[in-house]
Amino acid sequence: MELDMFHSQEVFVVYIKNTHERMERLLKTEQLMKESQVNYYKQLLKKESETRKYRHDMVNHLVYLQEVLKNDQVENARKYVEDILGGFKRIQNTYYVTGNEMVDTIMNYFFGMLPESVDIEIHGKYPVELAMEDIDICTIFSNVFQNAVEEIIENPIQEAAVQVEVIKGKQYVEYKIKNSIYTDIVIGRNGLPKSGKADKKNHGIGMGNVKETIERNEGRFQWCQKDGYFCVALTLPIKKMTA
Repeated sequence: MELDMFHSQEVFVVYIKNTHERMERLLKTEQLMKESQVNYYKQLLKKESETRKYRHDMVNHLVYLQEVLKNDQVENARKYVEDILGGFKRIQNTYYVTGNEMVDTIMNYFFGMLPESVDIEIHGKYPVELAMEDIDICTIFSNVFQNAVEEIIENPIQEAAVQVEVIKGKQYVEYKIKNSIYTDIVIGRNGLPKSGKADKKNHGIGMGNVKETIERNEGRFQWCQKDGYFCVALTLPIKKMTA
């Protein structure tokens, strides 16, 4: 009888501990969502402000080009146009887009922490709505992008790069995300990448949770390391359109 009571108490303690840890993760994820959304609107406002400045100055740019070309200074005109286009490109690159607002919000929140020297490439833009809760989307992408950004920031990687590719199907969309790595990935006993940081508890939300969240939503999680990159492929369900 006493043994059964002790066992019940032990199970209850474990349950309370697991519930507390889960609540901590949910609160942390919710806070990250709020911070990401604030950052999202700040970046949009900054981009709009800079675009308005360029539009305002465009007449002056055209007047200058007209005068330069009148004097047959073609090389000066070419260089001036390159500078203008370079400015537009910098404005466009202040915010990266894949087509899903929540994914883009989280992605830009973390990419904003990267040095300007990091090469960021986005391939594919599809306005898809994922068939999962926002908090699950945040759990998946915050961990993946945070780990990618921290790997680059905290290590002396030459010519660091991050690439995101989006491939849309009829029922699923696949996000292929790869980032430069400094050393080979350590694999844990569960077959998933293992953090090399001393503070493992606070290092992202954990690839185990990412895999569990994706599979719970009937998706698929894959990863590999190749040619100095850590790569993940996230296959996620698209919300069905109702008539």
